[in-house]
Amino acid sequence: MACILIIPRMKKQRGHVGKLKMILRERFAPIAKADVLFPGQAAPVPWWFFLEPDVVLIIPLMQSGRCIINKQWKPGAKDFVYEFPTGYLEKTDQSPLYAARRELKEETGYVATHIKKIAEFFVSPTNQPTRVYVFLATGLRLTNQKIIHKGDEQIENIEIPLRELYSAVCSGKINTMATAAAACALSCHVQVSRNKRRKA
Repeated sequence: MACILIIPRMKKQRGHVGKLKMILRERFAPIAKADVLFPGQAAPVPWWFFLEPDVVLIIPLMQSGRCIINKQWKPGAKDFVYEFPTGYLEKTDQSPLYAARRELKEETGYVATHIKKIAEFFVSPTNQPTRVYVFLATGLRLTNQKIIHKGDEQIENIEIPLRELYSAVCSGKINTMATAAAACALSCHVQVSRNKRRKA
């Protein structure tokens, strides 16, 4: 049964975000403050923003139907987590696609013949302008490049069938927000592709 989302019509009112003033310039905690006028309000209020860079997330899908995820220890979780290859857009990256190809090779050693954006979403739109760009990578070819292990990144690649991927998200074994959302986007993309082939 198809799920139909009904959105009620609302009067369009836009808020306004004033000039950002940097409060903290730490590597993992760039924080800024600005006056924000919310729709329907008469006066602005002070608001704090977490200015994390945009992120690319890559779903490496193998010809066998398995996808590659990373197992990493994360200090915030205080445990190992499972997530798709992910990384920040760097200032030297020409585009999210360029960053996706770079991160795929760095974190898995693979390059992709085809790489396509299938989703884009905010991390936390309340106080974070950061976007996550989700790419599906297919036609994978393993290179001679070893996985790049940085000081805070010790990565183990794991291959997992799609069915087990979805089960891991539902059971909570995969519990990182971006990877769970990307798995949902992948499921929708696969279903739409199947429907198109049936109609062809």
